Amino acid sequence: MAFGPAGISDTSMDFFLAYDTMAVANEFFFNGAPLTVAIEAEEEEEEPPPPVAESLQIFSDSVSSPIIQGICIQCHVTGGLAGSSALQYANSATQGFLDTNYNTLVNYINGGGSSTLLNKPQGIGHGGGVRLSPSSTDFQNLEAFVNAVLAE
Repeated sequence: MAFGPAGISDTSMDFFLAYDTMAVANEFFFNGAPLTVAIEAEEEEEEPPPPVAESLQIFSDSVSSPIIQGICIQCHVTGGLAGSSALQYANSATQGFLDTNYNTLVNYINGGGSSTLLNKPQGIGHGGGVRLSPSSTDFQNLEAFVNAVLAE
């Protein structure tokens, strides 16, 4: 029973039970000691933080710094050699760069660019040549990120 909406908290209530018996008609008997119920203030449940998308976790932990900031941004930035590419990244000095770059990639992948995103760093149709070996941990992390985005 919730007493909080009625403004009742941090108190107690005593209850006495009354009963009759067939042995003594029309007579009530009461328990000698009250039943005491403590009413405490309801604890407000703190809402858990929203779950972090798996793709965002992979991007933050394994893609943003080593791949985007460490390799791709050398050319994939406004004014860079890949300045006309659909993928332009914000550098780590830019406020909100993580969200910006994550959203750029998610939109690119969801727009049908997942295979291109995985092919280009291997040097397939990439003016910058091979940037990631398919057997490298970085490539495997990029592939895991792409798969997570597609699954969400």
